[in-house]
Amino acid sequence: SGLTPPLSATVDGLTVTVTAEANTGTSPVNQTLTITLAGSTKTVPVTLLGTGGEGSGTYTLIDNLSNLTAGTFLMAGFRAKGEAQSGSTTEPNPAAEDYYGVWTGEMITGNGKTDCETLQMTFANGELTKIDANVTNSPAEMELVAVDGKSNTYYIKCNGQYLASGSKSRSLSLGADPAEWVFSMVDKDGESRLVAANGGCSLQTVDSSFKTMIRGYQSATQGKHGIY
Repeated sequence: SGLTPPLSATVDGLTVTVTAEANTGTSPVNQTLTITLAGSTKTVPVTLLGTGGEGSGTYTLIDNLSNLTAGTFLMAGFRAKGEAQSGSTTEPNPAAEDYYGVWTGEMITGNGKTDCETLQMTFANGELTKIDANVTNSPAEMELVAVDGKSNTYYIKCNGQYLASGSKSRSLSLGADPAEWVFSMVDKDGESRLVAANGGCSLQTVDSSFKTMIRGYQSATQGKHGIY
């Protein structure tokens, strides 16, 4: 496979499973997985983020529909310096600096509501850095898969599952069935923001909890900002 610790790969029929041990350093581990089948070889880059706080490379902020394409991205909400927040042990209320709540690929459920789990990270010079270096979770890459024949419409796929929303606010889920998300720009308070709608709800940045900054609401202008 070409992988070495802390990464390894196993093969079961046509399924290749990559296993990662904890990367306790501050730098990502970048390796290449080599897959050979019927004489053909394909290489796949594999990145394991460090728990010390650095991202996996240089990122470009996308906050406009015109720049959005199919591909692999991180998804985040945004909190501006001075905006109110709740529940943070590392940031005062209001927020002391601009930062992003980056999706970890996990969901948080409580009181009958389910939202995207987010990680506080600052963004500067194309790099993401954890605000709290002791937090062990990391941002997860998600894939936007274009829906054939439909403009600005994508499946949101993460860790082999698809993000979807129910008809009620804060009813997000991850599952095996693809769900079509329609991306658009909406205006609020003089700001044009990027949102994505499925099941009658729109993904956007919530005004409060830093742990679940990305939520789905029936109103596309419920939150303070869009998604990034």
